[in-house]
Amino acid sequence: MLRGLLAGVLLLLTPAARAIEEPAFEVVLAGKDFELRRYAPYHIVSTPAGSVFEDTGDIGFRPLFRYISGSNAAGTDMAMTAPVLQTRADNDWRLAFVVPAELGTEQIPAPTAPGMHIETVAGGLYAVRRFSGGWGESRFLDQESALTAAIAARGLVACGPTRYARYDPPFKPTFLRRNEILIPVAEDQCGTAGDVAAAAR
Repeated sequence: MLRGLLAGVLLLLTPAARAIEEPAFEVVLAGKDFELRRYAPYHIVSTPAGSVFEDTGDIGFRPLFRYISGSNAAGTDMAMTAPVLQTRADNDWRLAFVVPAELGTEQIPAPTAPGMHIETVAGGLYAVRRFSGGWGESRFLDQESALTAAIAARGLVACGPTRYARYDPPFKPTFLRRNEILIPVAEDQCGTAGDVAAAAR
């Protein structure tokens, strides 16, 4: 579980604390099993987070928080954003923060911590499944399986890595938490965006 520093810092993600920036998107279709969203490209800063799903926050959050707090090549502080993103990297995991949109590619300060990278998340169409509950690996993988099956049943084709998104602090009741699974969908397999939306109905 996310503990210690993560618990304190994620307090900033509560609506009462401040308005938190998220990657920009428009909803193409709000379906029964999932939502189709069109995202603009955005940047993330990611760091190694170990091989155990439940330990990723403890391992990965501290270097990310130090990075946005000025421990970077430019000594620049960055605003907190949401969500915290988690992806597979071979047999390990990586944890990431979303870079504020106001920073262009050339303005993103270079990381100084080992293994930390600036990455670009491609824009495009994503199938997204939102759910509440705890942050255990089995819950996220069950939701990923459900989303994968739902998009396949509608003739859509996944075309990139799954991203696991957490929007809330660990002390928030699990039934109120916003968690999401995001899987990019290949539009060229389904014609135009309108055809993709129709297939998801």
